[in-house]
Amino acid sequence: MNIYLIGAVVAVIFFATCAISTNNLIIAGIVALVCFIYFAFFASPQINKYTSKLKSFKDANQFINNFIVSLSIQPVIDVAIDHSLSILDDGFKENLTGIEQLSGIEKLKYLCNCFPFHCYSLFVDIVTLWQEQGGDILKMSNFLINDMRQTSEYVSTVEQMNTKKTIEFSMLWVFSLAVLIVIRFALSQFYSLIINKPVFIAGVIILFVFIIFSFQILISKITSLEIKGGSNDGE
Repeated sequence: MNIYLIGAVVAVIFFATCAISTNNLIIAGIVALVCFIYFAFFASPQINKYTSKLKSFKDANQFINNFIVSLSIQPVIDVAIDHSLSILDDGFKENLTGIEQLSGIEKLKYLCNCFPFHCYSLFVDIVTLWQEQGGDILKMSNFLINDMRQTSEYVSTVEQMNTKKTIEFSMLWVFSLAVLIVIRFALSQFYSLIINKPVFIAGVIILFVFIIFSFQILISKITSLEIKGGSNDGE
């Protein structure tokens, strides 16, 4: 998701709507600039952090499941690690340069930096116990696998709800701005009387500020995902 592109598109829409509504290009330019600055310096970090957290959890889930299956077939930790990492994208594997000399358990512990989730720490503890005492890794990991499956379903549900909220929010404000433009031309005579009034200009500016503020409320809500079990860093 390119937040800068989205911000630029929204800024252009704001500029056009504000320019048509106020007949003032300077005010429209200021509104558009504020909108783009908001997306670039406020919305973008929040959304990028959220998407990074989601990707990290999904990678952790995929790694854990593949590792357990691989280890149950061939009980060699290094082989299971290599197989599980091979499925992840190249961008992730670029962060793992220099760990080849580490032991299997040390590699798993190192990956805690990439997977800062409680479930991954529990997974490392299970593998460490398996290495020390032996046993059936599938049975030992049964609770963890079921718990992660439930968490994954929860995350998927939240993603769907967030998509629905974003679409509904966008349609609401697009419709509102469209109504503003329609009124501008449908009531042209009335508009000509108020278009230069400071109160009207201030009202239009407040409307766009309110829309930007509502963007922040929406983004704060959709990026406040709490993954079950928390994370090692307290997020």
